Amino acid sequence: MLKSKQRIGLITRRQSKSVAHRMKSTFSEFYKPTDDELKAIWKDSLFVIDANVVLNLYRYPGTVRDDLLKSLHKVGDRLWMPFQAAFEYQRKRLDVIAEQKKAFDTIKNELTSSVSKMQALFSARHPLIEQGTLVDDVKKLVNEYVEKLQPLSDKQPAVHESDKIRDEVDRLLNGRVGPEPSKEVVENLCADGSDRYERKVPPGFMDSKKEDVFHFRGVRYEAKFGDLLLWRQVLDHAKGIGCKSLIFITDDTKEDWWQITSGKTIGPLPALKAEMKTAANVENFHMYTTESFLRFSEQHFKTKIDPQTINKVAKINEATKENYTYNLISNIRRKRNDGYVIEISEISRIKRAEIRELIHSSVISIMPSDSFILVDTGSDVELHTMIDDFNEEVANALMSLPGVSGVRPLKSKKHWRSYSSNLTYLTPEENELAGARRLFDMRVSLGPSEDIDPPKVANWIKMVLGRELQAIEPRDMRRFSTTIIPQGLGVTIHVPLLYREAQHIRTSIAILEGVDDVQLIDSGGWRS
Repeated sequence: MLKSKQRIGLITRRQSKSVAHRMKSTFSEFYKPTDDELKAIWKDSLFVIDANVVLNLYRYPGTVRDDLLKSLHKVGDRLWMPFQAAFEYQRKRLDVIAEQKKAFDTIKNELTSSVSKMQALFSARHPLIEQGTLVDDVKKLVNEYVEKLQPLSDKQPAVHESDKIRDEVDRLLNGRVGPEPSKEVVENLCADGSDRYERKVPPGFMDSKKEDVFHFRGVRYEAKFGDLLLWRQVLDHAKGIGCKSLIFITDDTKEDWWQITSGKTIGPLPALKAEMKTAANVENFHMYTTESFLRFSEQHFKTKIDPQTINKVAKINEATKENYTYNLISNIRRKRNDGYVIEISEISRIKRAEIRELIHSSVISIMPSDSFILVDTGSDVELHTMIDDFNEEVANALMSLPGVSGVRPLKSKKHWRSYSSNLTYLTPEENELAGARRLFDMRVSLGPSEDIDPPKVANWIKMVLGRELQAIEPRDMRRFSTTIIPQGLGVTIHVPLLYREAQHIRTSIAILEGVDDVQLIDSGGWRS
């Protein structure tokens, strides 16, 4: 028979274990799964992948891409992608391809520009500073490196070429993509998203600054609600199939997905784990980045992964994250600028033509060539642009150029005016056809003023068209053509538009200085 003290001690230990069990079961979202629990999760879990996982396939070297696809194939029929993720992949695919192709041109332009800057720098040197063979040596090294880049650039797929990576993705996800949501479902989720974001309910609230809007099959999508749409589709699918364990693979590393403490990523946010349990009855929810998924794939699936693969994935994903962070900061700081006045030093020893070339090389390394105009006034050089995310990066780059003595914001010489013509907006009949699109042409008449520079006005019109169509279709679908006509411009838009969209674009063009009138012409083509 146990002594009384021993019995009390035994009861206390039992109570302690019971309390500890109740604590963990009550707050399970705050506990990381044990090794045994992870083994069970990997054995039975549904694996859900985000768009960024497959988009990064275009950024990875061939060996890394093969390793990732091999690991994903190991999951077999337990792999699934929400419609929202698949839609974002298809919508952004060509942008990523173009981005990777452009990276080679950017490097080549930067290197070539650095040689030009060095030459210009020595042209304005102090008499005691000798150039020697430095410029020639650097130029030789740059040329050799550019030659080595060319074969790699040639291998990089272009937007108009067949996409073997997408073929692989199609095979991987054949029959494993979620159903398309209805217009009503998307609208309701976006309305709910506004309330969630105000209360900082994850996921997606860190995208609340995004302003992109696009349409697909008659449904209006707001980019800021993309993560929320994806999340709700995952919840619905998991509940529908009675899933008890779910692993989400994503390279989105923002704090509306992950619990991050002192710079350390602990795991998915407890709030997400809680909603997954209450809304979908999923007992075990875990998340991995591609890097961590590959590490655990080796362990649980016995997948042979190249030792360098995981390091390369980590480096590329880090670079992608830094680029996202920069773009987010640019959007937050965004302010409407017409451009900059670039002041040229009167005592510069560099020829003016060389300075203009340096300015052009510097700007084109940051902005698309069709998004700005340089105007040499004879004293200064004006940089005109209408892109929305124009920021101080351009000014800093210009200030570092030899021969440039200052950079200041451009006070617009354009006199914007309100468009007084009567505009016809959607009729009830047009509203009923909101799901259908037509092709429209425009006839832009220029004003009679002798001060008007038709080519310059035409460039502004092209910029406006590029900007406005970006909000309607993906970048690869922003298609239009312009033709000079007597006292004006003929514009053919090759993208099907709703009537209200066409009227909005018409108004945006009509307010430009030098534009007298814009006629909207229905070209007769319809597309549902």
